[in-house]
Amino acid sequence: KAEEVNIAYSDVLVEDFSSITGKGIKGIVNGITYYIGSPKLFKELLTTDFDLDLEQNVTNLQNQGKTAMVVGTDKEILAVIAVADEVRESSKEIIQKLHQLGIKKTVMLTGDNKGTANAIGGHVGVSDIQA
Repeated sequence: KAEEVNIAYSDVLVEDFSSITGKGIKGIVNGITYYIGSPKLFKELLTTDFDLDLEQNVTNLQNQGKTAMVVGTDKEILAVIAVADEVRESSKEIIQKLHQLGIKKTVMLTGDNKGTANAIGGHVGVSDIQA
């Protein structure tokens, strides 16, 4: 998107960049600490209540098989970014063939949240999903 609207981003200086294990990342740009991470991270960071409309938006994205990442500071949310893994075209067909061969239980194990996992697992047709 930045390239599309001709925004120079490669020369932005990010200081004190670090990972927040299991939750996201943070770094300082122009003296302001920015975070990108899970909605859970922002529930912990924000000094105000987490917006219910935003929470519903995140849930909707997850139920579409997307991972929602929140961008902001410890005072406000600036954006929600959704990303999704591409499911191989052959996955659904292969799962169907396994079931036809008599394999009754197929399990998808993922580090994704339950909404994303259920959407993808339902799409490919596995019998059991562990998120």
